[in-house]
Amino acid sequence: MNKKKYLYIKRYTQGIFLGVSIVGSLFFSTHYLAKEGKHSQINSQKVNEAPKNRHTIQMTNTPIIENQNETVPYANLNTGFKDSFQELSADEDVLHIHTKGKSSFSAGVSAQYKQEIFIDKEITAEFFSTPNFEKYIRGTVTRPSGLGSATKSIEKDVWGKKVSVFNSETMNYDREGQKIVYKTPNYTTNVSSVVIETNVFIDLGKWRKDTGRLVERESNYVIRSRTSSADWLTIGGKGSIVSVVSGETILDSWIENPVEETTLQRLKEEPSYYYGNGLQDEVNEHPTNYFVELLVNGKVYKELTMKEDGSWGFDFDDQLTKTDIVSARVKGIEKNSNGNGVRNIKYSDEIVTVDETDIIPWEKWNVEAPKLIQAHEDELIIQGSTPNQNHQLNRTYKLSVALNGKEIYKKENLKDDTDILIPYIKGLVKGDKIEAMIVGSEEGKPDKTSTTTEMIVSSENKDDYDEWEVLAPVLQTDSLNEDSTKIKGQVPVQNRTAQRYYDLLLYVNDELVTIQSSIDVSLKPYPFEVDVTALNVGDKVVAKVVGHQDDKESKSAETKAVIIDSTDYQSWQINAPTLNSVTDTDRVLTGEIGEQDLGYERTYTLVAAINGAQFCELEVEPSQEFTVELPTDIVLTEKDQVSVTLIGKQPKRENKYSEEVVQLVEDATHYDEWIVNEASVEEVYEHQHQIKGHISAQSTEYDRTYELLIKVNNEEVASNAVLSDSDYSVTLSDDIDLQENDLITVEIIGHQNEKADKTSEPTELTVAKKISPTTSKFERGYWEDYGLVYEGLIENEDWDLSDPSKIVKTVSLVEANSGKKIEHISAQNTDWYQTDRYNGYQFIIDNDTLGQLETGSYTIFMAVAIDGVTVDETELTLEQMVSRMGLIHENYADLEQVVIKGNIVKPEVIKQRPSISIIKDIDTEVQLLNKYWNKQNQLVFEGYFQTDIDLSAAKKYLEIMDESGTVVYTKESLAAAPTSWGVSTGISDDISFQAIIPQEFTDQRNYFYQVSVEDQEGNKLLQSAIK
Repeated sequence: MNKKKYLYIKRYTQGIFLGVSIVGSLFFSTHYLAKEGKHSQINSQKVNEAPKNRHTIQMTNTPIIENQNETVPYANLNTGFKDSFQELSADEDVLHIHTKGKSSFSAGVSAQYKQEIFIDKEITAEFFSTPNFEKYIRGTVTRPSGLGSATKSIEKDVWGKKVSVFNSETMNYDREGQKIVYKTPNYTTNVSSVVIETNVFIDLGKWRKDTGRLVERESNYVIRSRTSSADWLTIGGKGSIVSVVSGETILDSWIENPVEETTLQRLKEEPSYYYGNGLQDEVNEHPTNYFVELLVNGKVYKELTMKEDGSWGFDFDDQLTKTDIVSARVKGIEKNSNGNGVRNIKYSDEIVTVDETDIIPWEKWNVEAPKLIQAHEDELIIQGSTPNQNHQLNRTYKLSVALNGKEIYKKENLKDDTDILIPYIKGLVKGDKIEAMIVGSEEGKPDKTSTTTEMIVSSENKDDYDEWEVLAPVLQTDSLNEDSTKIKGQVPVQNRTAQRYYDLLLYVNDELVTIQSSIDVSLKPYPFEVDVTALNVGDKVVAKVVGHQDDKESKSAETKAVIIDSTDYQSWQINAPTLNSVTDTDRVLTGEIGEQDLGYERTYTLVAAINGAQFCELEVEPSQEFTVELPTDIVLTEKDQVSVTLIGKQPKRENKYSEEVVQLVEDATHYDEWIVNEASVEEVYEHQHQIKGHISAQSTEYDRTYELLIKVNNEEVASNAVLSDSDYSVTLSDDIDLQENDLITVEIIGHQNEKADKTSEPTELTVAKKISPTTSKFERGYWEDYGLVYEGLIENEDWDLSDPSKIVKTVSLVEANSGKKIEHISAQNTDWYQTDRYNGYQFIIDNDTLGQLETGSYTIFMAVAIDGVTVDETELTLEQMVSRMGLIHENYADLEQVVIKGNIVKPEVIKQRPSISIIKDIDTEVQLLNKYWNKQNQLVFEGYFQTDIDLSAAKKYLEIMDESGTVVYTKESLAAAPTSWGVSTGISDDISFQAIIPQEFTDQRNYFYQVSVEDQEGNKLLQSAIK
């Protein structure tokens, strides 16, 4: 056989046809298996690359099947018969096989012949395993009889007839050979020529309706036929003619419907995210579980579960490169085994994403040409394959094939990288010219055509043994795993020229496991599944195909695989646990295991050790806390090394270990971290025997106690037990007389059992000379008609207050907000509180001063000077009861406010100091000039009415009311107030008044006052409260 020549073309078409392809000497495809077994987790060596998908394609209206009786293939090299298919077709109802065998010799007496029909195993597995399948088979057989021929009904005359002395003619299904066999009767006379025809109809449509069974979907179903002597020993498929029927257009009938494609889209705003919908209608198919497979550059990357509505999505994150091609297909795993005992896996067509970001314009777009495989004379099929094309902008493609200038085939909606199979049962003739091209279409643009691929049919007689290559089998990677008990795969379509046939051999670790002879690799791959002892990692698997040709040395090709670890053992890492801190008093170790991988039956054990000596091994769970109890004979000491290690265990694998985690045993009391805080000490003066201060907060854990140590000039003079966060007071012995500038040192000593004492930082203080404080004791204050009188004492033990002539006490009024001193008043020295010690004072803020003060609040400071030297200045403090002229009040704040020259003078307390506030009252009908107590302890109001009314003839009077509002006193004809403290006010007597409150009504807490004005007729002109 000549070497395969790959020629290139540029155009293809669309459509599906239930085609018939008949092969005398069939050349193999180079594409059929390329996509099978791509995604391997094994180390695979393939002697030859396997072909990919195969698709039959729609034929043109040009009749190709014509003059069949004149086109009979060459005589079979094994049987002496020339076989041909007179009819071979399949539709939704019937599989029709009409085969004819004609001998090139005469038949002698007692000769018997057989005609065998091999039907594709996908059909036979389901159909012939059905009870009473015979009722769906009908047709006729025609064979020699006497001087002519006889035609018999298959279903009535020959099917299942028992062979006897009187009858040798029969027809049945040979399960072992998976074939229908018809045997003629033994001829009793010579027959000059033997012609046998079997015309069989199998009603698969009715079978589907009656039984509910389905045949697995294939692009093509292989049919073979062979006629020979009944006692002729035939090897496998040798001597048979081969053809196919296509199932692509058969839907909703005896072939299960195809797996529907998924959509495939890319999220624009997140280009790494792909999504789609692979919902299946699940009509006319075996019960199946469906998944979506994502492929990157043709290799399975991820298997996804679809939601109920068929939707799915996946984010590649940063795993893709710019050149990666992502595709998707739906994978179906049937829930049950079929009639052939196989649980089938099936796939939809693969959908590839199209890069719409880097568009190739129409001007630069090239349509790639198809390939043709070299054909030979007498072959009944034209083979080739399609290239990958550019599918941007929804570009589509169609194929056109011509023979000797006449188009014989076209197919639209052509898919990339698929086989094409074109039947031509008239038979190719040497010198025939075959041309193929692909036409590309883009909406709104003229079509583009590839270059034309041409091929000239060559002679079949040339011996191609030297160029003959056996294609290596393909091992199914999902069966090559540890513990697998089946090895699966398939043998590609092989070259059948010169009646070549093939055997399959399978080895595990160089031991022959199975040999399958004369396997059927006529027009499609031969799948195999072999039971083996459970595989182990490292086992070597070899699948070998041996091709045989008579009188020639056999050729072979093999695929090797080594069972590798598919459990990610090599990359499996044990995360280190955490170990909590350990102290010398602990009796348990604690920590957390952390997250760990639980796949592949992995378990975990924690090992604990002290100073390298293991003492515990504990089974643990990931992400859980652990507790390890220490044995009674183990006592931890400070700085011991405690360690834990996590061991990961996986069946049939060596253990893996985490990093060792170590903790140094610590002192449980944290003695090294213990700090004794220093004490504070109050000011110490000469001759003082009491040392006072505060012990700051200390650690009282672990029975710690504390002692206070006092030193004078670095000599220990006293010590005392103390408590944390407490005040202390230590009395020095009588023989210690502290002097100015002596150094006092205070330290705290901390005690802890079995540990050395710790000492605080020292607190040091220098003994100071004793300075007596100045104290101000305000005794009382009261109103006189000339002003506000203050009495009290100011004292300091260090002052010499025996000679009043040397003592000057000066009072200042200080504006409360600004601190400004505005008045200086001399105070009188008194010895009222201690005879002959002039620590007392009396001073008066007279009416003139009060009347001149600006609005605001004022406090009182007193400065003391002795012998002309100011010894101190202090603010008067409010400690004793104060009084005013008349009633005694509980406190200074109860002193009544008065009015002096229009100033409302209000005694009040500001920050516990006796103070006065000055207020201006300008919005009332009555303006007070003065409010005071006269010599008779009567309250006097002097003021005037702010009015434009002529009051010269009016009567002014005073009314006093009690708390209920009842008038209890009335004073008629109030006098005028022409002067204020002897100074003319300039106010007319007509509007001024002086109201004197009798002593019994001067308590303003119980009585209220008002002045009124009436005209001569008694009409009230004015009335106002005064206070």
